[in-house]
Amino acid sequence: MSQDKFIEVIGGAAIRGPIIKISCLASRLQPQKEGNKVDTVLVHDGDLILPVEAAVRLHGALSTVIEQLVKQGVLVQKKPEDAAPAVEK
Repeated sequence: MSQDKFIEVIGGAAIRGPIIKISCLASRLQPQKEGNKVDTVLVHDGDLILPVEAAVRLHGALSTVIEQLVKQGVLVQKKPEDAAPAVEK
């Protein structure tokens, strides 16, 4: 049975041999203990587990989508001078 999954936030990724494991996160509203305020917190929402071949195909597919979004003006590429400065170690 196949099931669609909405992935709101991508967390960390790990390589375990021939498998790529990507942590998926979702935002949830959490009431504060005091007062009537509500905070938005990120919670673990499962993992995306892919063999290397599927991860490479996913990378290609997402690269194509991003190129299309740039062409449509939905995304704007930053100029090199606007990029964050490199961090020296």
